[in-house]
Amino acid sequence: MREQLEQILKAAGYRMVRPEALAPGLIAIIHTGLEYEPLALGKTRKIHSFWIWTRVRVPDELETKAEEIMNVLWQGFNEISELRADFEGEMIQISIQIPEE
Repeated sequence: MREQLEQILKAAGYRMVRPEALAPGLIAIIHTGLEYEPLALGKTRKIHSFWIWTRVRVPDELETKAEEIMNVLWQGFNEISELRADFEGEMIQISIQIPEE
């Protein structure tokens, strides 16, 4: 699932780095967990959780950049269980939960 997430973001022009190398315009992805969602008839499906971090040069760009990345994600996946953005200083943290198809 991480590879698919990276491919979607790379296709939109984003570059991936490790969190410690994060700079404006770059993205770091952290896999934060795996859950099993119960379905009918005793079946389950996997839900992958990720944090996507990026920085901006100008704090006024926080919401615009977050919306831009979230739109790329909505277009790239058939289903997303959760998608939200949190801000701290010049940092954006997007939380996403993606079910396996």
